[in-house]
Amino acid sequence: MLSKLGYVLVSNVHGPSEQGRDFFFADYDAFEHRRFYALQAKLGNIGAGTKELDSLLDQVKRAFIVRLRFHKEADERHISAVYIMAS
Repeated sequence: MLSKLGYVLVSNVHGPSEQGRDFFFADYDAFEHRRFYALQAKLGNIGAGTKELDSLLDQVKRAFIVRLRFHKEADERHISAVYIMAS
């Protein structure tokens, strides 16, 4: 879906070291600078309790704080935005 929307470098990084990013992807701004985004995917009901929301917000914060390296030779980059998608 992300590739069909025109995003590049779409990567599934779900797992124990994801740092709040199940997927990351990129696009280019009007000045041709690459911007990176993160996606946190949730299956089912997220829940609206304090514990569930605190956990989700912690994942979003980690996605912004921990720099992204999309391959070994790449410079570390910051995420520009985080999207949360739930079924």
